[in-house]
Amino acid sequence: MNTAALDRLPTVDGVLLAEAPGPFGPVYHSARSQEGRVLDDEVLRRLPGSLPPIHTDEWRVRARSARRLLKHFAGVGGRLDVLDVGCGNGWLSALLARAGHTVVGIDRNLSELRQAARVFPDGPRFALADPFNTALDVCRFDVVLFAASFHYSPMPGPCCAGRALLRRAARCT
Repeated sequence: MNTAALDRLPTVDGVLLAEAPGPFGPVYHSARSQEGRVLDDEVLRRLPGSLPPIHTDEWRVRARSARRLLKHFAGVGGRLDVLDVGCGNGWLSALLARAGHTVVGIDRNLSELRQAARVFPDGPRFALADPFNTALDVCRFDVVLFAASFHYSPMPGPCCAGRALLRRAARCT
């Protein structure tokens, strides 16, 4: 993966800053806090194997989906370069990195990205960005993953941006 452009970005608390923090992040983080979706570091570190005490049914579904995704990636064979769009607290990015894939997780919520970089320092790289960010233009990925973020963007914008970041030989399915 050509990430030289990312290496030149400024960082804060282990997070690459492809853009300046905007108003979305704090507002979204506040809403997630009110919903009980901001997890402490220890709970986050144990996902998806140990489920959090809140939203347990949702996390069971996420854990099953993550297992299916890992199985699918294993069937493809080899190490994949993955862009995780809307990675949030980074749990899925970290799981993919532990499975041997090279992962860049992007999100617009700097608070959760900081937590991700703190909890998973040896795994994926995390960047404050969206898929339209020009810092990603020179990067190419085998997989552009919208695990829980596609619904936050106007259609078909994210799909078009994600497709542009795929390697020439990669498929968009």
